[in-house]
Amino acid sequence: KRQIYDQFGHAGLEGGMGGGGDASDVFAHMQDLFAEMFSGGFGFGGGGGGRRQARRGGDLRVQAKLSLREAAFGLKREITVNAPTRCEDCNGSGAKAGTKPETCAHCRGRGHVSNARGFVMFTTPCPKCQGQGVVIKEHCKTCKGHGAVEKSRKVVVQFPPGIDNGQKLRVPGQGLMGPPNSPSGDLYVEIFVEEDPRFERDGADLVTRVHVSFVEATLGAEIRVPSLGESIEDPEDTTTPFKIPPGTQSGSVLTIKGQGVPRLDGRGRGALIGVVQVDIPTALSDRAKAI
Repeated sequence: KRQIYDQFGHAGLEGGMGGGGDASDVFAHMQDLFAEMFSGGFGFGGGGGGRRQARRGGDLRVQAKLSLREAAFGLKREITVNAPTRCEDCNGSGAKAGTKPETCAHCRGRGHVSNARGFVMFTTPCPKCQGQGVVIKEHCKTCKGHGAVEKSRKVVVQFPPGIDNGQKLRVPGQGLMGPPNSPSGDLYVEIFVEEDPRFERDGADLVTRVHVSFVEATLGAEIRVPSLGESIEDPEDTTTPFKIPPGTQSGSVLTIKGQGVPRLDGRGRGALIGVVQVDIPTALSDRAKAI
């Protein structure tokens, strides 16, 4: 039939040239193929029964604000999430207490209906149950049949040491609720790290301005500069010793290893980088000038 069709076209099959037959016989297999595909015969939606696959709930995104110290050392914190939550009165079914949703008779619980147009099978959501596969005759008064109510809830989030601005944490199963008997989505927490007046963060390194006098820069000195300390329990005004070599010029960069931000992969800490600024006196006495 393929050879006849290639040689004579559609008319060749209808006219019985070289073997006869009806054109509908050629396309019958194609119609069966499409019908089987869109009804779930090839595993779409759960196998030959055409049963819908359980849909997952949507993801939810919130923002968490951390100080530089909190981001550096990490912490566990409760955050408030405002989102639809499963109705307790109907357990998320949307049906009145003591009743339950009934299987949609129009689509027989599949949630979709199929219609043949020529040799193509089109599948659309069921108009009776809006694709849910079930029909609720008496709605729950609390959620009005939605199965969920708007509610605030607390979610405990573990922020790892070294997390940085703009990064996101995924908390599985704490997102929006899904349809009945389906898992909830995930919660994504976007990190916003507040600016610190003492430091500028560069990855795992901390950069700070080190003000020294003209004498300290000339003769050398050991001063103390701000640092994060060793843990989040250390006070905010923690300092660390910083050695200024004799003859240090303004703009010099001095480094203390291991005093920066803990790396996110757990491989130690960055460096504390001091940019020296020599404070030149604006006025000197005659004796100071002589000295």
